[in-house]
Amino acid sequence: MPTTEPRPNNQEGLQVRLAAIDKLIEEAEKLISAQEQEVDRMRAAGLDTRHAQGLLEAYRASARIAVQERRELQNEIARRGAL
Repeated sequence: MPTTEPRPNNQEGLQVRLAAIDKLIEEAEKLISAQEQEVDRMRAAGLDTRHAQGLLEAYRASARIAVQERRELQNEIARRGAL
């Protein structure tokens, strides 16, 4: 049975998670940019872009999820800082 790492509850642990998510978002933005270029290249060559476009949309969805997670972590860090 797969296990997951426990999520840290302290402020420092939240900051570590936030830094990891920031890095994930940065990487996702690079992937999105590269995939947009690939879709454009394929389109210009007259190739079918459906699969490449689907991958691009998956990258975009992943980035949206990561941005939402970052927002939630930022709110939690702010909330705990106010305690």
